[in-house]
Amino acid sequence: MTELSDSGFKQIQCLFEQYTGIQLADHKKMAVANRLFGRLTYFNFDCFDDYLNLLNQTSHQQELQIFIDKLTTHETYFFREKDQFDWLDDHLTQYKKQPPSHTLSVWSAACSSGEEVYSLAMTFHAALGSDGWNVFGNDISEVAIQTAQAATYPIKKVQRIPKHYRNAYCLKGVGEFEGKFTLCDDIKQRCLFTSHNLLQFDQETSIKFDVIFLRNVLIYFTPIKQKEIVDKVIDKLSFGGLLFLGHSENIVRDHCDLEQVEHCIYKKVSL
Repeated sequence: MTELSDSGFKQIQCLFEQYTGIQLADHKKMAVANRLFGRLTYFNFDCFDDYLNLLNQTSHQQELQIFIDKLTTHETYFFREKDQFDWLDDHLTQYKKQPPSHTLSVWSAACSSGEEVYSLAMTFHAALGSDGWNVFGNDISEVAIQTAQAATYPIKKVQRIPKHYRNAYCLKGVGEFEGKFTLCDDIKQRCLFTSHNLLQFDQETSIKFDVIFLRNVLIYFTPIKQKEIVDKVIDKLSFGGLLFLGHSENIVRDHCDLEQVEHCIYKKVSL
């Protein structure tokens, strides 16, 4: 396989951070080379320098998106860190008191291939019924968003879904969809997906969210970018809204706008 030089990897690191805000660690050089090697084959390039020259041409924005997709981590599963979903379920009764005119807005930031969005949708539907709420999911990867919109997953992933949700909301595939499953329309029609950079999402919507899941993504950013993202996300959180972070990302404990209500769960207490 064509070797990726140190200088070539440094260019890839800079380019990826420029467009995503994510910093690729130095030890990931070999993994990056493996993920991108197929693109060299596709274009019949002899070296990574040729591919980098292509990426730097403004006429190849589509390839730049493929480059981002190849290097973006998509690992996730339904009801990841389930204790947070259990806590949310226990506290959703407060939203039954909302006036009928108010639609609850839920945001899964950096939602990957949609499992978190649909986990939230099942939780809200079971507690509140089919009306009065929506779940929004965004991710920088267009491939991940396409998977989320299709809502068709390998059948082995259904095992992560609690049995009562599985029975109520999951449909087993047949024919060409053998070995897969999907979610029922009551769930899918309440979920909206868009492809946006997390650092720019605040420019794309004026919605204030009642619940935001920002989990297992901050670890990929530098401390400066983490603060920038957290500040933008908190600005999108409504007064009294809830912010959920990943179990290893308890980095906003002392934020003046937030009050910690549980491990890695915060409530916005200032306007």
